[in-house]
Amino acid sequence: MIEFRGVHKAFDQPGGDRAYALRGIDLRIEEGEFVTVLGSNGSGKSTLLNVLAGSANPDQGHVLIDAQDVSRRPEHRRALYIGRVFQNPFQGTSPSLSVAENLRLASLRGCPRGFRTAVTQGERARFGELLAHFELGLENRLDALVESLSGGQRQALTLLMATLRRPKILLLDEHTAALDPRAADRILHLTELVVREQSLTVLMVTHELADALRIGNRTVMIHRGRIVLDARGDERSALSVDALRERFERLYREELDSRDRVG
Repeated sequence: MIEFRGVHKAFDQPGGDRAYALRGIDLRIEEGEFVTVLGSNGSGKSTLLNVLAGSANPDQGHVLIDAQDVSRRPEHRRALYIGRVFQNPFQGTSPSLSVAENLRLASLRGCPRGFRTAVTQGERARFGELLAHFELGLENRLDALVESLSGGQRQALTLLMATLRRPKILLLDEHTAALDPRAADRILHLTELVVREQSLTVLMVTHELADALRIGNRTVMIHRGRIVLDARGDERSALSVDALRERFERLYREELDSRDRVG
């Protein structure tokens, strides 16, 4: 379904330096897998999602979806089959438009541009029905501006927008990190519900170790642009939060030791 073949990505830094985000990533994700992605800040997690979504192109290597090389395919073309939810819901919505207007725009994602009518009564009824499943009262706030919603409501709306056209792939980039614990739990529950109903293939970046082991069926850890853990099945079931934390600490110690030797 999804395949990264020898993917490298670096970014220019002030002073002419290069920051290497991905270093030869080889990763295959089968259709219907739900992969949680862990890593420290700057490890390459979000870059991995950006390369898959098309907002960044690999410097080397290839990205394939359904055996088709999409490495240079523009982001707007990939939007036909990739949905994405960001940490900041305003990245996936228009805050100054209403809930209904945002959903209308999401329903047109990937379609040819041209003159479009306003939200129809039929669409309002459909949007209201979909929002009612979330049990957050959004079905009664179709005319409310997105900027007036709570954090949990905004992220629920963004989740619905990202999956409204039933994409093949859903990318979740720390989509609960900015929420309070209660709202985060609710959004994770809704995420699992939508994923199960639509049989989506998912990559979910998270800093929450417990969520990385509890949600989905596979856990990948990235460090300094390389995959250092890829666990599923019995191996994943045997992992604990303490074991993951120890891996992070060991990688950090090894990095400090390496710097000391160089110095």
